[in-house]
Amino acid sequence: MAGNVPQIDSSVLSMVYFFLITYVILIFLLNALKQQWITISILVMLCIELVALNRLSVIRRDVMYVRELNEKVSYNDYTVDAVNWIKQQDKDLFYRIDKAGYYSSGAIHGSLNDNKIQGYFTTSNYNSFAQLNYVRYFKAMGIISKNNEVEARWVPGLAGRPLLEAQNQVKYVLLKALIPPQWKLMFDSLGMQGDVKILKHKYVLPFGYTYKKIMKLSDFDKILPYKREIITFQTAVLDDTTYFRLYNHLQTYNLKDTSIADNFTFNTLEKFKDTLSAEHLQLEQFDNNYIKGKIKASENKLLYLSIPYDEGWRIYMNGKKINGFRINGGMTGVFLPKGEYVLEMKFHLLYAKKGLIMSAVGLLLLAGIFVFRKKLID
Repeated sequence: MAGNVPQIDSSVLSMVYFFLITYVILIFLLNALKQQWITISILVMLCIELVALNRLSVIRRDVMYVRELNEKVSYNDYTVDAVNWIKQQDKDLFYRIDKAGYYSSGAIHGSLNDNKIQGYFTTSNYNSFAQLNYVRYFKAMGIISKNNEVEARWVPGLAGRPLLEAQNQVKYVLLKALIPPQWKLMFDSLGMQGDVKILKHKYVLPFGYTYKKIMKLSDFDKILPYKREIITFQTAVLDDTTYFRLYNHLQTYNLKDTSIADNFTFNTLEKFKDTLSAEHLQLEQFDNNYIKGKIKASENKLLYLSIPYDEGWRIYMNGKKINGFRINGGMTGVFLPKGEYVLEMKFHLLYAKKGLIMSAVGLLLLAGIFVFRKKLID
């Protein structure tokens, strides 16, 4: 591709034109003369086309050889060793790992879903129907455009944004390039597995941590994107409707308070981290459909859970069902009045029961129609 103009092989284009013109002529003759030899000619042309274009569709296709399955390439590269090493060292129930600057896929284009093959949680994702609130989070943080549908499918993740990685429990980063000097302030180097360097985040927050202050999303949108990453260490951001429902119960954060972002230092980052993680969710169980933990709130607080908000998650505090809401644009938030709680989250696929009922009703109706028609025939 030269610039934005795709380059087409002229010989292939000529071949395609030849076959198209030939087919048009033969089909015209078949309709006019209705001779068997014309039908045979079309079949012969189809065979010639298959042979001629076989070189493009099959022979020139990239293949993986059996020996490559045992080599440290593609999805079997040293990322696998790095992830296994991390899992042996870190027994926490949940954390994320980001790749910085490389992909394991052997395809022309890098994959955002390497983690699904290599077995770890991360922040990047490709899905033609990406989770809506996860996309909203990235839009709120200014990472992807609010008006670009393509970016909503190719969610790039938080690699290269260590402040947001800290907020979303990206505990480790893997990279193959040289470690950027500024990253040494944010990460500790744990060593290498092959050509993959393993870094551990110094300021990573727990899976669930608590805010004292809240801010309106409409105000948050007015802040420059680079400042948003700092501001969310100080305050939770709520949709305006949720904000007005809770602002009497929590401290408020206004646009004038955002000036602290201009004087940000790593000392303040350490303080922010300590404040947010002082009262956090202590995980006891974690899997894709069930999360359980304990938390104590010394005052009214807002719990931030670093998973996208989804109505399929049913949240219980001390056995009582409560409603969660979107926080920081798209993650999961829970209001915590002062007290001690056992928090449980159970995932239920929305409309699954209704779908089964409708399917059953449809089958019964189909059976009824079949019986009714049989009686009419008899």
